[in-house]
Amino acid sequence: MARGTRSTGAVAVASAAAAALTLAAVAFFTVSSAGCADAGEYVQRGPDIELVGSCLDTQDLPAAPQPPAAPDHHAPAGDPGSGIDRIRQVSP
Repeated sequence: MARGTRSTGAVAVASAAAAALTLAAVAFFTVSSAGCADAGEYVQRGPDIELVGSCLDTQDLPAAPQPPAAPDHHAPAGDPGSGIDRIRQVSP
């Protein structure tokens, strides 16, 4: 019984090592075939850090999300009684 457990553990370790080796090879191939001659560099300007150079263009990036609009507290409510708890409402 212990022998079967050891071989099962060895197979699991070998499978994990093979998966890690495969992912490392794919990552290396992806980076080597990226085709960018200028890697760029990060430069700190005041409190900001900018990427200077590189093959990245502003059109390649998604647009920044817009912050949600502030609620208008002066707008009239649709139903003035919508915030009242109907169960606890007491008749005079």
